[in-house]
Amino acid sequence: MKKIILIVAGAFCLSAFALQAQAQDGPKKDTTTIQPSQSYREDMVKITADDLPAPVKATLQSAEYKGWETSNIFRNPTGEVYTVEITSDDKQVKTYKFDANGRPIEEK
Repeated sequence: MKKIILIVAGAFCLSAFALQAQAQDGPKKDTTTIQPSQSYREDMVKITADDLPAPVKATLQSAEYKGWETSNIFRNPTGEVYTVEITSDDKQVKTYKFDANGRPIEEK
């Protein structure tokens, strides 16, 4: 009888440990952080505000793009897409993309 009680108690302990191990393995969050500019800088050319086409400059005059004059500005090699990284007062970087006609390009 003692052997049966010990076997049942041992099985209970093993199942409790297995349940605890499964509870800790739950879904894992992706903790990878990528700076906004790192993913596209490799194939982009850095330019100055003076190099932007007039339609893009006109679009950037809006209050939404406050501070664009001192931002990082890139264009793709063909000059079809312009990327502007604006750093806000609280050090958050917002990235905006425009076509050569100044129309915003939405991220997909």
